[in-house]
Amino acid sequence: MWQAATSSQRIVLQPEVTPRIMRGVDLLARALRPTLGPNPRLVAMQGMRNDTPPFLYDNAAKIAYEVKSLADPDTDVGAMLLRHAVWRVHEQVGDGTATTAVLLQSLLRAALPYLESGGNAVRLRQGLERATELAIGALRRMAVPIEGRETITRVANALCPDQDLAQMLAEILEIVGTDGYVQVELGQGRELYREYVEGAFWKGGWVSPVFTTDQERRRASLVNPAVLLTDHALRDPSDLLPVLETAHAAGLSTLFIVCRYVADPVLGLLAVNRQSKTLDSLVVLAPGFGSDEAANLEDLSALSGARVIWQASGESLGRIATEDLGRAREAWATSEYFGIVGGRGDSHALRAHIASVRAALRGEGDHPKRDALRRRLGRLIGGVAKLRIGAPTASELEYRRSLAERTVLVLRQAMSGGALPGAGSALLACQSAVAAAKTYDQDEAMAFKVLHRALEEPLRTIASNAGLEPSTVVEQTRGTKPGWGLDARTGRVIDLLSAGIVDPLPVVEAALRAAVSGASMVLTTDAVVHAPLRPVMVEP
Repeated sequence: MWQAATSSQRIVLQPEVTPRIMRGVDLLARALRPTLGPNPRLVAMQGMRNDTPPFLYDNAAKIAYEVKSLADPDTDVGAMLLRHAVWRVHEQVGDGTATTAVLLQSLLRAALPYLESGGNAVRLRQGLERATELAIGALRRMAVPIEGRETITRVANALCPDQDLAQMLAEILEIVGTDGYVQVELGQGRELYREYVEGAFWKGGWVSPVFTTDQERRRASLVNPAVLLTDHALRDPSDLLPVLETAHAAGLSTLFIVCRYVADPVLGLLAVNRQSKTLDSLVVLAPGFGSDEAANLEDLSALSGARVIWQASGESLGRIATEDLGRAREAWATSEYFGIVGGRGDSHALRAHIASVRAALRGEGDHPKRDALRRRLGRLIGGVAKLRIGAPTASELEYRRSLAERTVLVLRQAMSGGALPGAGSALLACQSAVAAAKTYDQDEAMAFKVLHRALEEPLRTIASNAGLEPSTVVEQTRGTKPGWGLDARTGRVIDLLSAGIVDPLPVVEAALRAAVSGASMVLTTDAVVHAPLRPVMVEP
């Protein structure tokens, strides 16, 4: 016999709420703090099985992701709130996660005693938000552009400890630009290899090797093809006959087809036309599914000038006209990829399409979606590079790929959004803007003091992780010229911008905003309701 095991709801009110949430924030933040800076300490995480060795991490986002829940429900609320803030920053800008944790923890440590003494939480939150805007304004005035191979290489070397990889990534990003797309792949052997791809290419190869034109390279290509784009599934030769007749009547000799599905009888028809030299063709499947498929077809349309024949809109291939077909200098495919070179779409329409993708990229906060938009933009502007990673072992290979992807992301942020002096010095420099501002009541004045103190915490943490005395380093940095700060690798105060030790402005700004938002949420939370566990069947 089986019975349901249930748990009733539990409500926690002040004054117990905030201290319990703070315990959770503290626990997770203390696990993430060691990863900040160029001299990170490692964090060991036990796997699901006790008979396997622990995993060693120096990446705050990865550590936060792996922490699914804490045993105590009240403490877990605080840990999950910090985890959400950290992961949101990771998805938005790909870095700055440890900085977010350090800032949020410092804000709460300074603010909670004031609330316990009778401070107004709402006014404190409003003051924090105002002080944050002043700090961000100071950051933006401090940012400098990253331009030229030499400067880009210095920044890449500071971001990436693998110098060969850093120099290659600097070259790639200088060539393809901040809007270009860098595809990182696992290669063979130990060497790094890069390839710049002319035109645009997509994942997804030919539907059949019967189209191969270069047996040695296992590649098919068409010169000066007409281009047919559709979301139709070509199941019967009659589906395609009107298109072939239109192409033949227009004197076209090659046809590149992108469709949702193609059946064997249709391939047979195309093979017969190819052998008789009536019409040479190449067929690939439209990449992606749903909205991704539609976006890719629209990009192909903008590049080639073809009008997409949408089955979803009730359009038929039976009424296709010559002007519905696009053109390209070359279309090619392998078993894995396909692409077009020299698309002959209308230049004004293409510029408008690129502008719309750029606008979508600027307004998108989700990191995976931003990456997809950047991939599309790279194809449209012709800035695409492949980087193949080599390494002696599988573990080193995976580490090197992860390092390459992170370096590309952070270096691109610095090149597109501007760079700040790194090592926490830019946030420290914002203290003067916060200290100089006029405040209007006691709660707001305390909020400004809370943020003022938190702005030096990342530098303190970096110094501590490097084995240095934090207070001494903070005072040394305050007494230097603008742009100077701690080189944690040597323990000296240097010109950070000249050394390439920088933080991208978008990363620092995202970390500061997320930390203040998360801290404000804790400060104004007065109750926690623990929902009941879902019923489960247990044996009595």
